[in-house]
Amino acid sequence: MRMNDLHSCIENAVPTTEQKQRMLSSILERKNENGGIEIMKSRTKRFTMAVAAAALAVLMTTVVLAVSNGWHESFTQYFGINPEQTALLEGAVGSHEISVTVNGVTVKVLQTLADSMGVYVLFEVTVPEDMELTDDITFGRNSLHADVEMCTDGTSIGVFGTDFLEISGNRITAIACNIPGDPIADGTLRLHLTDIGYINRPIDIGLGSGNPFMPLIEGEWVLEWEFTYVDTAKKITPNRIVGADSDALVTEISISPVSIRVTGEGMKGCSLEGLSVRGDIIVTFKDGRTISYSAKDERSLFSGSGASTADGGMHYVYRMFNRFDRIIDPDDVESVTVLDVVIPTE
Repeated sequence: MRMNDLHSCIENAVPTTEQKQRMLSSILERKNENGGIEIMKSRTKRFTMAVAAAALAVLMTTVVLAVSNGWHESFTQYFGINPEQTALLEGAVGSHEISVTVNGVTVKVLQTLADSMGVYVLFEVTVPEDMELTDDITFGRNSLHADVEMCTDGTSIGVFGTDFLEISGNRITAIACNIPGDPIADGTLRLHLTDIGYINRPIDIGLGSGNPFMPLIEGEWVLEWEFTYVDTAKKITPNRIVGADSDALVTEISISPVSIRVTGEGMKGCSLEGLSVRGDIIVTFKDGRTISYSAKDERSLFSGSGASTADGGMHYVYRMFNRFDRIIDPDDVESVTVLDVVIPTE
């Protein structure tokens, strides 16, 4: 770990005043013999300082452990990872530290995370020191390419995008993602950025007018690197009939610590097609917790690809993807419900 990284960890680990107070209150509370709560009255300044110091030490240890396990602190915050969970993604994370500089702007790849359903790249952009970046900064174009397995069921679609994690001074920290319709394969990753600027958003753009991109620094930054990962997904092939008219089949459920994808098939217009506009898929955990997701959710992607059948019909394969807002253990999932059919994962 570089010294700057350690300083960043320490700064990010410092609890707020509200967090300190909650920790202190929790420690000072104790159950009385009747099962109620009583508050310890002696709250000396020395004890308060000791509790705050202990809380800070615990938070610092958590952050430093995650980083020492190979995770960049920005990734741990983005995916909600604690140190005990990093083993769930062993082999799925790569640190590359490759960079390219064009027109005084350096783009550096810091870390990569992938499962069979998507790839996420943490990168940093540094512009000249005399340039102050603002929160509305963006790229003219940006894309992340990943190799995928060849698909034989027609054309499918994917999605890519960039989340800006921090814009400070002359530096941008961001995560680019690519969630293809087909499974990710080992191979070449390619991050492509063009121009740095902002979108001009006038109050009255007028009928038929657009919001033009206004470049501040023109250029093209391309980074390519080979990436091999371990597929951390748990996969089952239930082949369960679903739908009000029993007109569709769930063929595979793939659950990784990062995301879930349900794959099904049926003829054009079958019940699974309706999930693209309404209805939820429900993930149920062994402790009773549930996660519901639908096609309209920000972290979801529902797609379908079709191919002609011998009798002139259209047979479709449907893929229903969702990225969890926190890392999960796939073994903790008990079942997945699709169109009111509960499918056990064991």
